Amino acid sequence: MNEFVIEDPDTYSGGGSAEFFYLKNYSDLGFKQFKNKDWAIDAHKRQSKLSKLDLAPKIYSDIIRLKNTSWGFVTERAVVFDEKIMFKRLKQIQQLVNTIYFKTGWKFWDCHYYNIGYVIRKKRDILVCIDTGKESFSAI
Repeated sequence: MNEFVIEDPDTYSGGGSAEFFYLKNYSDLGFKQFKNKDWAIDAHKRQSKLSKLDLAPKIYSDIIRLKNTSWGFVTERAVVFDEKIMFKRLKQIQQLVNTIYFKTGWKFWDCHYYNIGYVIRKKRDILVCIDTGKESFSAI
């Protein structure tokens, strides 16, 4: 049994392919849950590569299941952009999209609000891709 416990199973932020749950006793981490194990594996691989480049939140577990969840992984919690913030940072978002493409060859085309956010690195906000599911990317 692992140490991570969902804070409140009824409180999560959901999206197309994943749901994000807060974890008890971890203000900076959460559990990203997917529809099935294959989707979780795919997103974990992509997020792992992007996080090593500081383009996505860090990952803190392998693919696991927590009590009352589907497959997923523990990840750093990012501050999610809303629509208002997105419009103020369009140039930075385009730069993130370009950097992802340049460093990985992946086109991150699903970069709308709630799929972009920031994490704190060395007391600075770092723009990151939050949605690392395969539906958000295409390769050349």
